[in-house]
Amino acid sequence: MATGTLKLWNIERRFGFIQDDARGPDIFVHAIALRAAGINPDTIVVGTRLSYEIEPTRDSRTRACDIRLLELGLKAKGK
Repeated sequence: MATGTLKLWNIERRFGFIQDDARGPDIFVHAIALRAAGINPDTIVVGTRLSYEIEPTRDSRTRACDIRLLELGLKAKGK
């Protein structure tokens, strides 16, 4: 299971990117995958630490799935 930090989150378009800790390419993440993990996509913030698996999409790209919350971003902690 890979780990990384939410690098960008577009709340209006419901997607973002995770910066991989292993310095691999950024991984696309959609609100549906966050909801499946019990994470509210309306309140997630940049800097949130996540673990995830990578799966291929129909158009030969990759996306995060089986997401787990490791640590909330600073804004979510109230700092």
